[in-house]
Amino acid sequence: MAVDIKDVEQVAQELQQKFDDFKAKNDKRVEAIEQEKGKLAGQVETLNGKLSELENLKSDLEKELLELKRPAGGAQNKLATEHKEAFVGFLRKGREDGLRDLERKALQVGTDEDGGYAVPEELDRNILNLLKDEVVMRQEATVITVGGSDYKKLVNLGGTASGWVGETDTRSQTATSRLELIEPLMGEIYGNPQATQKMLDDAFFNVEAWINSELATEFAEQEEIAFTTGDGTKKPKGFLAYESTEESDKARAFGKLQHIVSG
Repeated sequence: MAVDIKDVEQVAQELQQKFDDFKAKNDKRVEAIEQEKGKLAGQVETLNGKLSELENLKSDLEKELLELKRPAGGAQNKLATEHKEAFVGFLRKGREDGLRDLERKALQVGTDEDGGYAVPEELDRNILNLLKDEVVMRQEATVITVGGSDYKKLVNLGGTASGWVGETDTRSQTATSRLELIEPLMGEIYGNPQATQKMLDDAFFNVEAWINSELATEFAEQEEIAFTTGDGTKKPKGFLAYESTEESDKARAFGKLQHIVSG
């Protein structure tokens, strides 16, 4: 059977057309893939940038936390350390150079502008920690730090009543709880430890540890007495100074303590 050249050319043209169509579609598909790859590459780059930022923030935060944990870390802690060193210098040599300014910068409170200096925070905290270990009542009581003597606290004595009713029953009025005011009697405790100038001039004499030990021991003895038998005059009122009764918790008046007769 003879094949017409025109038929071959037509078939060739059809194949070429199909190939061109396929190539065009494939080129578009490849182009789309490349575009997506470009987008993904951009997204990956953006994510890497964000991760780097997070890593830097994490590193900065860890440094800040580390500085806060260090006894002499951070700007404020540095000021507190400088204040303590100046305070110890004042105790040893009586030098007041820059002590008042350092006191303000270290945010110390209770400073008397007419004389005297505030105890550095670290020294004050160490004495309080020692008192917590030495004074039994501090271990049993709730210790609250206040800035003045005008502290009051409301105590709920209970008394709120309730009852059972049906869904549609009338609810009658019930009793309400009673509140009482507690106003602790306060005073100011002080100590005047004595040291010779020779002791203070000794470079190996630890002034800070000496103050902590001397004041904590004396304060502990005074607080034990005040918290137990204090009369409330310029000092706390001890629990043995309050009126007591044999009545039970539900029967006795607020403010009275219960005692049990024995022997």
